[in-house]
Amino acid sequence: MSYRNTSGYSDPTAGAVIPSLAREQRMAVKNYRPLVFVASKEIGIEDTKRYCQFAIEQGYIPLAALQHYAQVLDGMDDEHCTLGSYCSLILLSHCDELWVFGDENAENLEQLILKAERRNMQVRYFTIQCKERAE
Repeated sequence: MSYRNTSGYSDPTAGAVIPSLAREQRMAVKNYRPLVFVASKEIGIEDTKRYCQFAIEQGYIPLAALQHYAQVLDGMDDEHCTLGSYCSLILLSHCDELWVFGDENAENLEQLILKAERRNMQVRYFTIQCKERAE
């Protein structure tokens, strides 16, 4: 996100600080549950259920858009793949965090991770057993 000062010049410091301040304000609201985008290379329904249940137990609202679109769009059709990616990126922009389960080097996750980093979103990485790991 690009922030500009009153003179119209780019202000990267504000661009980095303002989203985190907004996130802190939302967290201060009583009973607030952040919306987290759950992403994984695996699109199995049982894995997705486990990841979403883990997010709920941690006090988050999970959104598993990649797995949802894999169920309703044809993964072999390029147009459907493009549509699914586009929809996922739009939904990611409404989330507070991105949680990546399993292998973050999967092709379908690189674009999500890059967008989240550009938006200064917190990106957390987990094993398929739901154990947090370092980037």
